Amino acid sequence: MSTENQLATHKKVSISTMQLEAIYSLGFELYATGHFEKAADLFRLLCLYQPEKSRNWIALGGANHEGKDYESAIAAFVMASFEDPLNPEPRLYSAHSFIDLMDLPAAREATREALKLCEKRNDTDAIKIRVLSLLEALESFAAA
Repeated sequence: MSTENQLATHKKVSISTMQLEAIYSLGFELYATGHFEKAADLFRLLCLYQPEKSRNWIALGGANHEGKDYESAIAAFVMASFEDPLNPEPRLYSAHSFIDLMDLPAAREATREALKLCEKRNDTDAIKIRVLSLLEALESFAAA
């Protein structure tokens, strides 16, 4: 079969926003019950359908992190940062993955970047507290 015929017979699958929300909800439920690999599969699908939504990348990163695939988690958090460059959360979450990889200089750098973003926004007080706490711990560990 020629490439043109293959393309002609291939139909684009259309998924509604409601269906995507249902997939996200199912992924979140799987994540909450400890089925991280299955959750990651669903979040990966969402990233394919809605790559512009940073929450999908954050969810994928979280599932990968909990599944101990720290490098893939960091990659997903980088994508979340790309899609929402002023959001400090992906950088904070990537710091945790760097810690689990025992790359403390990278964890400190990611945490410092998260703090810079928190200082540029007025709606990040809760996350800023977490960022400051982690940064303090990382810097005291480095000084020891």
